[in-house]
Amino acid sequence: MSGQLEYINSDEVPEVPPLSHAVRYDNFVFVSGQVGLQIGESKPPESFTDEVVRAFTSLEQVLEASGATQKHIIKITCYLSDISDRDELNDVYLQLFPEPRPARTTVQVGLAHGLRFEVDAIAAIQDQAS
Repeated sequence: MSGQLEYINSDEVPEVPPLSHAVRYDNFVFVSGQVGLQIGESKPPESFTDEVVRAFTSLEQVLEASGATQKHIIKITCYLSDISDRDELNDVYLQLFPEPRPARTTVQVGLAHGLRFEVDAIAAIQDQAS
């Protein structure tokens, strides 16, 4: 697949018409922002922790559709609507990502539709011969 782009969508997460859930280029997977909504939902869960867990579940489902897993993630960016939620995010993150953890950036941003959390990632899949 050298030099080719593969556009990936997962049937397990809500469709977002203006984007692909992920794009794979060679051994790299670039996952679009995932949020804590499930198919058919229009509002995030009341609990911030539940929203974060759902977003990471969606991330894992998109990675799986791309031929990757959470262990292939090399970089994560976390977007918080309120930076004071960072400690609660870290509590969940430390449970989901044992050592060694991927590189991570966390920023405060304005998120649409009442969302409090979004996550995107870059993964690298090693060749089968590796």
